[in-house]
Amino acid sequence: MGDNRHAERPAPLWRSFRDEIGAAFGYICCYTVVYVANREADHFVPWTKLRGTDQARAAYEWPNIRYADAWINRAKGSTRFPDPFVVQDDWFELLLPSLELASTGRHPPEEDAAIQNLLQVVRSDPRIMKTRRSYFRQYKEGIRSLELVDEEAPLLGRALRAQPDFLNPADRTRLGAGR
Repeated sequence: MGDNRHAERPAPLWRSFRDEIGAAFGYICCYTVVYVANREADHFVPWTKLRGTDQARAAYEWPNIRYADAWINRAKGSTRFPDPFVVQDDWFELLLPSLELASTGRHPPEEDAAIQNLLQVVRSDPRIMKTRRSYFRQYKEGIRSLELVDEEAPLLGRALRAQPDFLNPADRTRLGAGR
């Protein structure tokens, strides 16, 4: 690769590794936390901040790559989101039955702005709400097991376990939940 650091956009070198990147993230979008096949690499530190600098090569390095659904990658742009490699399980929750994403407030204060930026985009965006509703409906109709929800929509799986009134009766009994 030549010196690309002044290019308007980074060379799409990640495309050759799309499957490897997806597999490394379990095909879970790091911002919406749902399964998405064949999506793209997000340059966590955006090209607009790296372009023209001696650090431009960092755009192509693994520590700067995240797996994201295309629409949210574009919506993010150069806005700072919390780093998925730093986010802890207790920073966010999915509210039931609305399926909106919410902050639990358990994140470090220095992450406030990044958390708010992410929530502005994904809290109730129609694209992600459609996906969340589909997973929730399929679970309630018995099409998807709780274990599959845990795997493909982990925030929903966690929300169902935390709020057992929304579990299917068989899962509620099996898990001894809601007693």
